[in-house]
Amino acid sequence: MGGLGSGRQAYKYEYTVEDCLSIKTGSIFQGKCNMPGSCRSGTLYWTIDGQRIGLVQYGVCLKLKSPYIVLQHNGNKTKISYSVFLSYTHPNFGGFRYWFNCPKCGKRVGKLYMAPGSKYFLCRQCQNLTYTSCRKSHSDDTIIKHMSSKTSLSWIEAKQAILDIRKVYRAEILEIRSHFINGRGFLESLTGKRQL
Repeated sequence: MGGLGSGRQAYKYEYTVEDCLSIKTGSIFQGKCNMPGSCRSGTLYWTIDGQRIGLVQYGVCLKLKSPYIVLQHNGNKTKISYSVFLSYTHPNFGGFRYWFNCPKCGKRVGKLYMAPGSKYFLCRQCQNLTYTSCRKSHSDDTIIKHMSSKTSLSWIEAKQAILDIRKVYRAEILEIRSHFINGRGFLESLTGKRQL
C-alpha cells in the first residue's frame, strides 16, 4: 500500500510554536501610524510569571516601494541586527495590511518565530515547527462530541471521562496480557478459575 517512509512519522518536528518567541504583525502594526512613508521604533518583550524572558527592539520604515523592519536582539550572547522585508495588501475596508516576508524563504506570513537555539525570527516552516494540537490524537473527538451532547457534561468533562475510562481499560488489558504471557489462559485470567 504505502511506500518507503509513508505513514505517520514520530515527531519530525523538534519544537512547537508554543515553545518559541513570536512576533505578529498585529502587535507592531496597530493604530493610525502605519501609513506609507512613516518610520517608527519600539520594543517587544515576553514574560513568564512577571519574569522577562525575551526582548527585541525594532525599527519600522514603511516606504511605499520597499517597506522593511529592522529587528535587533541578543542571540547567543551577541547582539544581532537584521532586516525583514514587508509586503502589504489592501483590505476591503480600506487602509493597508502589512505582512512579514520570511528572511530565509521570502514567504508572506503574519507571524515570525524564534525557536530555542535559533538566532533569527523566521516563518514556521523554516524553523520546522508544528502546533501542540497536531501532536495530539483526535480519534476520540466524535465520541466526546456525542457524549457531551447526550449528557450534561461539557466538552472538557466528557474528554476527561473518556481518558479515565481508557486508563482503567489499559490497566485491565495490561493485567490480562501479563497473565497470558505468564502461561495462564485467557478465560482463567478473567474468571480466576482453572479451566479443564
